[in-house]
Order: sequence, then C-alpha cells, then structure tokens
Amino acid sequence: MKKKTFAAVALVAAAMLTVTGCSGSKLQQEDEASGSSTAKADKLIFGVSNGYPPMEYTDPETKEFTGFDVDLGNAIAEELGKEAVWEEMEFDQLINSLKTSRVDATMSGMSDTVERQETIDFVDYVKDGPQFFTSNTQAAEVKTRADLCGTKVGTVSGTTYVERIEEWSAENCPADQAIEVLRMAEGTDVLLQLKQDRIAGAMLGTVSLAYQLTLNPDTYTLVEEPLSEDLYGIGVKKGNEALLTEIHDAIEKLREDGTYDELLTKYGLEDYGVDEVTINLGE
Repeated sequence: MKKKTFAAVALVAAAMLTVTGCSGSKLQQEDEASGSSTAKADKLIFGVSNGYPPMEYTDPETKEFTGFDVDLGNAIAEELGKEAVWEEMEFDQLINSLKTSRVDATMSGMSDTVERQETIDFVDYVKDGPQFFTSNTQAAEVKTRADLCGTKVGTVSGTTYVERIEEWSAENCPADQAIEVLRMAEGTDVLLQLKQDRIAGAMLGTVSLAYQLTLNPDTYTLVEEPLSEDLYGIGVKKGNEALLTEIHDAIEKLREDGTYDELLTKYGLEDYGVDEVTINLGE
C-alpha cells in the first residue's frame, strides 16, 4: 500500500466539538442516575481513544483535539442536525461503552471484523491494514517478519493486531521461538517502547504508521508489506438499525458533496478512502 506524505495540521476546534473525560463527566453522572441511554435528541455521542494520529489526537502545537475522525464525526453529526460529543476512553473500553449505551457510536480507527460484528455493527469508511515495523537502530537485525520470531513485539491492547501477531507467530515461528506480544494502552506507548529499543518490533495500522513515518522518517522502518487490507468502521450498538442507517447515509452525502474527499486530502489519506460506504463488510 502506498504511503503518502501527511500535511501538518493546525486546527481550531469547531464550536460544536465537545470532549469529555473517561469518567466523572456530568453526562455520565446523569446517565448513571437515570439508568437511561446517553442518546440525546440534539447530540451524537462518540466514544474515542485519543492518541492515534492522524485519526484522532491532540495537536502538539495548538493543544486542540483534532484528526480525520474528529472532523468527519462532526460533519456526520451536523448532517444529522446534532452536536458531536467526544467521550475519551482507552481503546479496549470502546465496545463495552456501546453495549452499555454510554455512547451512541465509536469512531476511533477500529477494524471491522466478523468477530466484532457478533457484538456491534459497523459503517465502514476507511481502508487500513496491520503492519509490522521496527526501529531504525534495529533494522539491520529485523529485515523480515521471520526475524521477529523469539522477540517481543508491541501493539495496542484491545485491537485486532494482538490476534494478528499471535496468529502469524503460530503459523510461521518455531514453537520455541514464539513472538511475545506486549499489550499497551495507546499507539504512542508502542512507539516510545520501540524508539527506546525495549521491544524488537511493533504492529500498528498503515494509516497511523504512515503518519508517524512522515513525522519521524529516521526513527522507524517497515518490515515487509501489510498482512492484509482491512476496513475501519464506525461502531454502533447491535440492533440500532436506525442510527446505523443514518450514519451510513450521512457519509454517503458527505462523499457526494465532496466533504469526505476534502478531509482525506487534508490529512493525507487519499490512498485510504473507500469507493463505497458499506455496512459490516469487514472480514
């Protein structure tokens, strides 16, 4: 998959954007008191795990919460006549936040998979794929995936990358040289551990990794090609067909009026856009 250069982003948060913490928010307290869903007639509440540029991250210069997902999510909410509210949490809490109706949807670079479809539904909106990589200081020793056998490889807890590493290791590494998978809270944690050579390699998605390679061209090196081409999906609680359809149709309208392509270009994601917005098409 081609890697494009990502333009530097410095944005002022839209007036409609609201970011809330993982706990203790007024919204959450109201829900706990009433036992009701977080769904509000005038709000669309997204669960998000911050720290996955260019999808969602805090701009280091402006300190604003920004990214492709943030801009697209705000546009979706506006299309539906609602205000986007962003509820931050760790990645492995996202699916449960849907099941408990803490949020209306999740938008955080989550891969649509058949296994996850048993619990939630997806509106697929971006292409991505699992990619092994290493630090430049270890590139001479880690030239192929096989060189990672018997080493420690980091990735983000709760992502499909944990299983992808384990599956690849079981199929390709000797039994006594299995890869040890280290699970971390955020992609930034993975990058730091690899930069400090505390792990031999890592796996992240091609979208986020391409952005990091642009920012740090002398720090990380790709190890072969991505294992596959997957789809990122906006998660919706199982059975909420109305919202699933509304989000799907909103993105289609944003594709038709050019907003979707404008945002892809804005974040250097031209190679990762989908030709058609689909539902539960992940494998």
